[in-house]
Amino acid sequence: MSKPKSKELDLYIYFPHQQPMLLLKKLTCDAELVCETILEKHEKGKESSVEKIKIDRFKLRDIEQVMRNHGWEMGAKAQALWFSGKAYQLPERAKNASEDDSMIDKVLSNAVEADFVDWDWLLSFTIVREKLDHLLMTKETLISKNIYDPNMLEYYYIHDISHNIYSSRTKDSLINNFKSDKDKDQHRFGYCFGQEILQTHKNGKYIFSKEIENIYFYHRYWQFQYIRVGDGVSEKPWSEDDIEDWFAAFGSFTLNVAPYEIEIIEIEKGVYQVNILKVAIYARDSFDFNGNQYLGFWNKKGICLPIKESFSQAMYLLGNTSLDKIEKIAKTDIYEINTEVDYAIDTNIITTPLLKNGDNVNKDLYFPVNNSDYRRWRENSKNKDPNGIGFGRDMILFSKIKIQDIEGLSIIVRIEDERNIKK
Repeated sequence: MSKPKSKELDLYIYFPHQQPMLLLKKLTCDAELVCETILEKHEKGKESSVEKIKIDRFKLRDIEQVMRNHGWEMGAKAQALWFSGKAYQLPERAKNASEDDSMIDKVLSNAVEADFVDWDWLLSFTIVREKLDHLLMTKETLISKNIYDPNMLEYYYIHDISHNIYSSRTKDSLINNFKSDKDKDQHRFGYCFGQEILQTHKNGKYIFSKEIENIYFYHRYWQFQYIRVGDGVSEKPWSEDDIEDWFAAFGSFTLNVAPYEIEIIEIEKGVYQVNILKVAIYARDSFDFNGNQYLGFWNKKGICLPIKESFSQAMYLLGNTSLDKIEKIAKTDIYEINTEVDYAIDTNIITTPLLKNGDNVNKDLYFPVNNSDYRRWRENSKNKDPNGIGFGRDMILFSKIKIQDIEGLSIIVRIEDERNIKK
């Protein structure tokens, strides 16, 4: 395997708090560094006078310590686990729990990180508490909020309950889980499937105590409702001052619900009423660096999420760069994908390094970090390992499980042919 290539780009940035001046920049990105560089400061009218400015070396692994310095302990924990784990790239389908049989064992043995955070930590954030309330909100509570027809709840935009455990979507999902015989022949659980549970424990109660021991399979087979946290634009931080540890650790994630204790009543042959008495709630997220995603501007001092500064810089650059030059740059091999290491430089001009203030270049210059930087780091680690294993482990993160009593959630399950149920 060839060594991941370095990239050198000529980019321009300017001092936003002074009269605009260009900095000619040789940006060097290799597999060990996000980037290091020497700036050449060119003042307008003094073209012969060039000031060279050496920039502090910045490494991708510095991000973990930056997070600790800001008090984002779970974010730093996730970074440490990724860098210390054996190299593994999470299949894209596994991110949404849609992996097929051929990859289940590999994902289970390489990627699952159970009990990553606890519920004391999760509930310390307002956004998590609000999402959990929405997830578990009863029809009576919704009606008290001036939604008068519980049969029409899902059509009210302002109180969208498609991600509520009392929605019709929830009931359909639960019914499908109990009727499913997914992977029945392999019996990966080592315990009952839904149809077996209904028949074996009819007119009694069943607790998913064994299933819950393996959160990966429990989620795969029994999760029936979820709500996203941090997915909407309004839920994401607009500046570095708004970042909380949940965002540093996950970016966005889901709160998921699965049955924990149920009551089964046989109404007639092959027809069962299932009352959900208790549910298990847990957070889930994939921590991986697949695809093209920008992860913020970083340096050794911290992170910058510069919506205003990025826009100003982009407008300045676009106003001082000819269209012909932009098209010419975009066609060069700088922007071609190196398929060996799956690395590409983003052509979006806003992702150039950001000089936030201009008073202290080493303090105020922030470098863009992208998913591709992590993938490149992992490939370089594998190249340096005599056994070709390396580090950089993508993960599926699960929180500890919270057991919650609920009321008023029942479904009717009809099994067409009980002869197929394993006795």
